[in-house]
Amino acid sequence: MPNLKKLDNLIDDLEKQAEELGDFASVHSEISDIKVSISENLTSLKSGNKELSEISTGIKNNVEDLESKVNNLLKEVESKILNKIQIIEDDNKKFYKDIDSSIVTRLDKHKSDIQIDIRRESKDTIEAIESNLKSLVQERMEQQDQKLELIKNISLAVVAGIVFLIWKVF
Repeated sequence: MPNLKKLDNLIDDLEKQAEELGDFASVHSEISDIKVSISENLTSLKSGNKELSEISTGIKNNVEDLESKVNNLLKEVESKILNKIQIIEDDNKKFYKDIDSSIVTRLDKHKSDIQIDIRRESKDTIEAIESNLKSLVQERMEQQDQKLELIKNISLAVVAGIVFLIWKVF
Protein backbone atom coordinates (compact mmCIF):
# COMPACT_ATOMS: atom_id res chain seq x y z
CA MET A 1 0.00 0.00 0.00
CA PRO A 2 2.68 2.36 0.57
CA ASN A 3 3.49 1.93 -3.08
CA LEU A 4 -0.02 2.58 -4.01
CA LYS A 5 -0.05 5.68 -1.98
CA LYS A 6 3.15 6.79 -3.59
CA LEU A 7 1.73 5.93 -6.92
CA ASP A 8 -1.42 7.77 -6.05
CA ASN A 9 0.64 10.77 -4.95
CA LEU A 10 2.71 10.50 -8.07
CA ILE A 11 -0.44 10.42 -10.20
CA ASP A 12 -1.79 13.41 -8.30
CA ASP A 13 1.50 15.22 -8.89
CA LEU A 14 1.42 14.25 -12.54
CA GLU A 15 -2.16 15.45 -12.83
CA LYS A 16 -1.19 18.72 -11.19
CA GLN A 17 1.78 19.03 -13.51
CA ALA A 18 -0.42 18.09 -16.47
CA GLU A 19 -2.89 20.68 -15.33
CA GLU A 20 -0.07 23.21 -14.93
CA LEU A 21 1.29 22.13 -18.29
CA GLY A 22 -2.19 22.65 -19.77
CA ASP A 23 -2.30 26.04 -18.11
CA PHE A 24 1.20 26.70 -19.45
CA ALA A 25 0.11 25.65 -22.95
CA SER A 26 -2.91 27.91 -22.66
CA VAL A 27 -0.64 30.80 -21.47
CA HIS A 28 1.75 29.98 -24.30
CA SER A 29 -1.15 30.03 -26.75
CA GLU A 30 -2.32 33.37 -25.33
CA ILE A 31 1.25 34.70 -25.54
CA SER A 32 1.40 33.55 -29.16
CA ASP A 33 -1.93 35.25 -29.81
CA ILE A 34 -0.67 38.40 -28.08
CA LYS A 35 2.57 38.17 -30.07
CA VAL A 36 0.58 37.94 -33.31
CA SER A 37 -1.65 40.79 -32.17
CA ILE A 38 1.42 42.88 -31.23
CA SER A 39 2.99 42.07 -34.58
CA GLU A 40 -0.21 43.11 -36.38
CA ASN A 41 -0.44 46.24 -34.24
CA LEU A 42 3.24 47.01 -34.91
CA THR A 43 2.67 46.56 -38.65
CA SER A 44 -0.43 48.72 -38.44
CA LEU A 45 1.49 51.28 -36.35
CA LYS A 46 4.36 51.31 -38.86
CA SER A 47 1.86 51.72 -41.69
CA GLY A 48 0.05 54.49 -39.76
CA ASN A 49 3.38 56.09 -38.91
CA LYS A 50 4.38 55.98 -42.57
CA GLU A 51 1.03 57.50 -43.60
CA LEU A 52 1.36 60.11 -40.84
CA SER A 53 4.88 60.91 -42.04
CA GLU A 54 3.60 61.26 -45.60
CA ILE A 55 0.72 63.47 -44.40
CA SER A 56 3.17 65.51 -42.30
CA THR A 57 5.46 65.92 -45.30
CA GLY A 58 2.47 66.90 -47.44
CA ILE A 59 1.30 69.41 -44.83
CA LYS A 60 4.83 70.78 -44.51
CA ASN A 61 5.06 71.17 -48.30
CA ASN A 62 1.60 72.78 -48.39
CA VAL A 63 2.59 75.14 -45.55
CA GLU A 64 5.80 76.06 -47.39
CA ASP A 65 3.84 76.63 -50.62
CA LEU A 66 1.26 78.73 -48.78
CA GLU A 67 4.01 80.65 -47.00
CA SER A 68 5.69 81.31 -50.33
CA LYS A 69 2.38 82.42 -51.86
CA VAL A 70 1.61 84.64 -48.86
CA ASN A 71 5.09 86.19 -49.04
CA ASN A 72 4.67 86.79 -52.77
CA LEU A 73 1.23 88.32 -52.18
CA LEU A 74 2.64 90.49 -49.38
CA LYS A 75 5.44 91.67 -51.66
CA GLU A 76 2.90 92.37 -54.41
CA VAL A 77 0.62 94.27 -51.99
CA GLU A 78 3.61 96.18 -50.61
CA SER A 79 4.69 97.05 -54.14
CA LYS A 80 1.17 98.23 -55.02
CA ILE A 81 0.95 100.27 -51.80
CA LEU A 82 4.34 101.88 -52.46
CA ASN A 83 3.25 102.59 -56.04
CA LYS A 84 -0.01 104.17 -54.81
CA ILE A 85 1.95 106.22 -52.25
CA GLN A 86 4.27 107.42 -55.01
CA ILE A 87 1.28 108.34 -57.19
CA ILE A 88 -0.30 110.22 -54.27
CA GLU A 89 2.99 112.03 -53.56
CA ASP A 90 3.30 112.98 -57.23
CA ASP A 91 -0.33 114.16 -57.27
CA ASN A 92 0.28 116.17 -54.09
CA LYS A 93 3.39 117.77 -55.61
CA LYS A 94 1.47 118.63 -58.78
CA PHE A 95 -1.44 119.96 -56.72
CA TYR A 96 0.97 122.05 -54.61
CA LYS A 97 2.60 123.46 -57.75
CA ASP A 98 -0.83 124.23 -59.25
CA ILE A 99 -1.97 125.93 -56.05
CA ASP A 100 1.32 127.80 -55.76
CA SER A 101 1.05 128.92 -59.39
CA SER A 102 -2.59 129.89 -58.91
CA ILE A 103 -1.76 131.85 -55.75
CA VAL A 104 1.16 133.62 -57.46
CA THR A 105 -1.06 134.45 -60.45
CA ARG A 106 -3.82 135.77 -58.19
CA LEU A 107 -1.33 137.74 -56.10
CA ASP A 108 0.18 139.25 -59.26
CA LYS A 109 -3.32 140.14 -60.51
CA HIS A 110 -4.25 141.67 -57.16
CA LYS A 111 -0.90 143.46 -57.04
CA SER A 112 -1.54 144.87 -60.50
CA ASP A 113 -5.10 145.83 -59.53
CA ILE A 114 -3.83 147.47 -56.35
CA GLN A 115 -1.15 149.36 -58.28
CA ILE A 116 -3.79 150.57 -60.76
CA ASP A 117 -6.05 151.61 -57.87
CA ILE A 118 -3.13 153.39 -56.15
CA ARG A 119 -2.20 155.19 -59.37
CA ARG A 120 -5.81 156.19 -59.99
CA GLU A 121 -6.25 157.35 -56.40
CA SER A 122 -2.92 159.19 -56.43
CA LYS A 123 -3.84 160.81 -59.77
CA ASP A 124 -7.24 161.80 -58.39
CA THR A 125 -5.57 163.10 -55.23
CA ILE A 126 -2.96 165.01 -57.23
CA GLU A 127 -5.66 166.46 -59.48
CA ALA A 128 -7.72 167.44 -56.43
CA ILE A 129 -4.66 169.02 -54.78
CA GLU A 130 -3.72 170.80 -58.03
CA SER A 131 -7.28 172.01 -58.42
CA ASN A 132 -7.33 173.20 -54.82
CA LEU A 133 -3.92 174.82 -55.26
CA LYS A 134 -4.97 176.49 -58.52
CA SER A 135 -8.12 177.83 -56.95
CA LEU A 136 -6.16 178.90 -53.86
CA VAL A 137 -3.44 180.50 -55.99
CA GLN A 138 -6.12 182.14 -58.14
CA GLU A 139 -7.87 183.39 -55.05
CA ARG A 140 -4.60 184.66 -53.56
CA MET A 141 -3.67 186.25 -56.86
CA GLU A 142 -7.02 187.98 -56.96
CA GLN A 143 -6.53 189.11 -53.37
CA GLN A 144 -3.05 190.29 -54.23
CA ASP A 145 -4.34 192.03 -57.35
CA GLN A 146 -6.94 193.76 -55.21
CA LYS A 147 -4.26 194.75 -52.69
CA LEU A 148 -1.99 195.92 -55.51
CA GLU A 149 -4.89 197.86 -56.99
CA LEU A 150 -5.50 199.31 -53.56
CA ILE A 151 -1.81 200.10 -53.10
CA LYS A 152 -1.69 201.54 -56.61
CA ASN A 153 -4.73 203.65 -55.91
CA ILE A 154 -3.29 204.71 -52.56
CA SER A 155 0.07 205.38 -54.21
CA LEU A 156 -1.65 207.43 -56.90
CA ALA A 157 -3.57 209.27 -54.26
CA VAL A 158 -0.38 209.86 -52.27
CA VAL A 159 1.50 210.91 -55.42
CA ALA A 160 -1.44 213.10 -56.41
CA GLY A 161 -1.51 214.48 -52.88
CA ILE A 162 2.26 215.09 -52.95
CA VAL A 163 2.01 216.65 -56.41
CA PHE A 164 -0.87 218.74 -55.19
CA LEU A 165 1.11 219.77 -52.11
CA ILE A 166 4.16 220.46 -54.18
CA TRP A 167 2.10 222.45 -56.63
CA LYS A 168 0.50 224.39 -53.82
CA VAL A 169 3.77 225.02 -52.14
CA PHE A 170 5.44 226.24 -55.30
